[in-house]
Amino acid sequence: HLTLYLACFPDRAALIAAARQAAQGLPAPTAKVCGWHVFRDDPLSGNHTLVCDIDPERRRDLATCQQRIRAAVAPLRHPDSTAARYAPCWPHLSELARVNVTQWGFPFVGSIWHPHVTIASIRPADWDVLWPELERDPPTGMVRFSKLCLYALEEGQPELLERFDLECVP
Repeated sequence: HLTLYLACFPDRAALIAAARQAAQGLPAPTAKVCGWHVFRDDPLSGNHTLVCDIDPERRRDLATCQQRIRAAVAPLRHPDSTAARYAPCWPHLSELARVNVTQWGFPFVGSIWHPHVTIASIRPADWDVLWPELERDPPTGMVRFSKLCLYALEEGQPELLERFDLECVP
């Protein structure tokens, strides 16, 4: 998955309506996957998060999509609940990251956003066994994100709320 935005929303119906409206006519972003990236000792999970990296030169479409979705749904979030979700890792976040979480939610926006496709969160104790196998075959190629999916996290498990088709232009 590629997370565009995450926050706590008290009104699911309003969230779905805002996302539906934002998705209408939104071009499906394309990006170039250019290998692995690892968020070692990820402050959000405590694990090593393995992701498919996105070529920095091809992030503009994703940033445009994120900005449109964020503008539509951020006003509906519950800021205190959103910030509370990150309380356990707050000391490990940079000042700029804290500002982003406080003003918008997560993931980060602007210059500190690192769009990526998350593959796995791997315990550090298991890393040395798994990484050599994965490192040999890094993912590459063009991808199109043709759907916007809304999920609720229920006890840490994602629950699909709604899926919207994005406009696929040739």
